[in-house]
Amino acid sequence: MPFNCPLNSIVKVDTYWLQKYNKIYCLCKYGKWFICLILILKRRIKMKKVIAILAASLVLLTSCVIVKPVVNQTSSESSLATESISSSEQSEVTADFDYKTYANARYGFTVPYPDYFTSITESDNGDGATLSRSDTGEELKVWGAYNIDNLTGKAMLEEAKTRVSQIVMEDAQDDSFYILYQSGNDNEGGTINFFEYGLVKNDMVVRFLFRYPVELEEQYDDIIKQMTTELSFGTSETAKS
Repeated sequence: MPFNCPLNSIVKVDTYWLQKYNKIYCLCKYGKWFICLILILKRRIKMKKVIAILAASLVLLTSCVIVKPVVNQTSSESSLATESISSSEQSEVTADFDYKTYANARYGFTVPYPDYFTSITESDNGDGATLSRSDTGEELKVWGAYNIDNLTGKAMLEEAKTRVSQIVMEDAQDDSFYILYQSGNDNEGGTINFFEYGLVKNDMVVRFLFRYPVELEEQYDDIIKQMTTELSFGTSETAKS
């Protein structure tokens, strides 16, 4: 690989020495400076000393270049490992439950619910139940009624909007509705989500109401989808867990 010596104007460089040290230039981007130094010193000192100076310089440059990337790579790998562990732990927490079924004997409907609701209290008139989780304050109320007022999904939504505030989202169809609203009334002053859903079928109306911390919103999106999809009528079994 030919190159131009930066000291051409003051140093007479012969072709023999350029060819002899041409390979050294490829090892270091500053090789041309070392070759020029050798060419200047070759007539004044012995070659052993020149080689020793060159070797020491190359070792110094190599150590400076290698150390920094190794440190950066270690920090990057450590950060990625931490993020991976955190994501894995979060997935295990949100997915660590199964579904059980609540069946109402009076109105003949069934609905799935997360099995971490271990406390189930039937209402006095048998129209539904309250399911709760003592360690987090999460709660589920589910109840049924005869549709004596011929309510539609849109009518139930309008009624719900008259008694709640801080509405986040809402929607209604002819036979169903939902509304999500919030309140800041948990024990630690955090935000609480309330999700209410209603379904009309024949002469009956079934509703459920969830109460849960806003931090669990993603988990409850999946739970609510499961419940609204599998809510069904036509059974006369008693409540079971």
